[in-house]
Amino acid sequence: MFIKKEKPKLSSIFEDGQVPVLTRLTRSFDNSHWFSNAHVHYNETELVYVAKGKAIFTINQQEFSVKKGDLLVVERGLIHSAVSNKDDPSDIFSCSITDYKIYDRERNALLKKPNLIPVQEAGGHRSFLETCWKELLQYRNMDDRTSVSICNMIVGSIAAIYYSLFEEQDRTYVMPEHHFTYDIMIFIYGHYFENITLDRLAKEFHMSAGHISHEFSKMFGISPINYAINLRIDQAKWLLVQSDLSIKEIASEVGYQNIQHFTKIFQKRTGYLPVEYQNKYIGKEQ
Repeated sequence: MFIKKEKPKLSSIFEDGQVPVLTRLTRSFDNSHWFSNAHVHYNETELVYVAKGKAIFTINQQEFSVKKGDLLVVERGLIHSAVSNKDDPSDIFSCSITDYKIYDRERNALLKKPNLIPVQEAGGHRSFLETCWKELLQYRNMDDRTSVSICNMIVGSIAAIYYSLFEEQDRTYVMPEHHFTYDIMIFIYGHYFENITLDRLAKEFHMSAGHISHEFSKMFGISPINYAINLRIDQAKWLLVQSDLSIKEIASEVGYQNIQHFTKIFQKRTGYLPVEYQNKYIGKEQ
């Protein structure tokens, strides 16, 4: 006679009903000139996986080098940017998740400390993670409830693996003191599709336009207005590849009511007309 012993029932790392929801998914690959402008997520965690090549991520002015097989976490509220290695172009999967709660963390927080070194090697999880990311890309393009549910289940699995790999991480870095230009960047990021002017920023932050422009450019190497334009063009690039919107609709979505003006700026910033960019990258994740 055999007696089967039941294993104790363990709880999930996620509190009941508060599992990750996928909000954005991108892939950048085989482009030695690829970069991502400095930006910030309000209530989202960004999960990154490097399938190939090398890149440098800058998070709150701290640089982190990543290579093939590495994963990286960017917590909400942290200003970050990225650039691919020109000699060894990266193949990077990235997604944003929200609406989750890990049992011993604040809502929408994956790392146990915000200044934890955010890079880890995937190790034995590499094969599984690469399968997950590719499946995400496949199901993300299907516009139905079942596919949405599958995507959220997959990102839940990815987040759980990231959680486990970072749980033993104790190394931290020194985060810089908060500077008012961070608040300006966050404001622009949330309103870039509106009419952003130095006068508006001056009224919003009760400072002179000249002081804002000087300090912002000094901190980030770009003027506030050019930063807003870059955000508009980045979002337009993403919509051209990822959405079914017309070019006119995309222009309006990112803040341009005049399609000719949008086309002129897009070409100046990217080297392509919107339709040329769309034809070049359609079917790929930029």
